[in-house]
Formats: sequence, C-alpha cells, structure tokens
Amino acid sequence: MPLHPATADSAFGADGNTLVFRANDADFSQYRAIAVLPTKVYDGADTDWGGTSPQERAELAQQVTTDFAQALRKAGHLAARPGPRVLALQLTLAGISATHSAASLTRLTPVGLGMSLVRTAEGAPAAFTGSITLAGKLTDGRTGAVLGGFLTRESPAAFDLRSSAGTMTTASLAAAKAADDFARAVDRAVAKLHGPRAATP
Repeated sequence: MPLHPATADSAFGADGNTLVFRANDADFSQYRAIAVLPTKVYDGADTDWGGTSPQERAELAQQVTTDFAQALRKAGHLAARPGPRVLALQLTLAGISATHSAASLTRLTPVGLGMSLVRTAEGAPAAFTGSITLAGKLTDGRTGAVLGGFLTRESPAAFDLRSSAGTMTTASLAAAKAADDFARAVDRAVAKLHGPRAATP
C-alpha cells in the first residue's frame, strides 16, 4: 500500500523536523488506542550515532518504548497489545547527533551566537544541542496493514540546561520530548476525528 505525505492541515501536523505519511485509504476513525511495540535500532551504515556505543543505543531504544507508552497512557490512548480497533506503533531509533560542550560557545562569532539565539527564540534547536532521529510506523493491530508513519528529528527544549550535560543525556531528553509531542499529536487527531473528549468530573 503506497504512502503519501500528509497534507499540511493533517491533525498530526508537520514541522521542519518532521515528515508524516499516511495511506490514501487509511481510516483512523475506527481505532480507539495505540499499542507501542519494542523500539528497534536501525542497523544501516548510513547514519550518525554521535559516538555512542551499541549498548547505549539499545538502552535508549528501551527508554523510547517506555516514554511513548507512558505518554500515551497519560493521555488515555494506550493499549496493552495490538488487536482489533487498535493501532500498533513500531518505532525505530535511526540516529543520534552529538551534543557539543557549552565551551564551544566561546568559539562562536557574535553573528553566529546571534543566529543561535534567533533559532532558539523560534523554537528550533540551538546548533550545539544534540538530537535523535526516530522513525515510526502505524499498522492495523489485527491485520498488520501499514496505515501511516513519520520520520522526526527531535531535540530537547532549547532552554533545558540539562541538554548540555552530554550526548546521552540530550538523547534521553529528546526521547521524552518526542513521546510527549506524539501524544499531543494523537490528542489533536482524536479531537479532529471524534470531537474533543469530555472533561473528567
């Protein structure tokens, strides 16, 4: 089943760091929850791992699974396992970019520093902050049919001072942010498909 880029007004949204795809005949209105499968680690030679070890990547992949499950559970969208009316989310950790020491700021020209501050103010990651690359695939929990997917490069919030502590700390923060962003995107999609959920008394 071919996948095509989602339109700009897709409920899942899109920004400069994210590509979203969906099958033309995907009907997400029939699904009521998402099951998070164990995150895979991309094994191709054409990616950057930011100097991390295979063990660190495996540990981060486990954290990605946990973070996405927790974020979806908190939002009320988590299913324990794939099945009828359940989407299965297969995540793949596809890259880690290194975090540069804050000391590198002293080597920036005033113009370079100014541009970093502008990008930060716009919500974009500053140049010295690392990131992770994640791919996601959404399939029917019963048939396995591919319904959609995304590829995103996520960095921690620009003003999170913990993001300068090292590459793995930054990657961990980025994973948590990616999970929260995804859960919010699911909330927007649910609101678009079914209307806002009633507040709990």
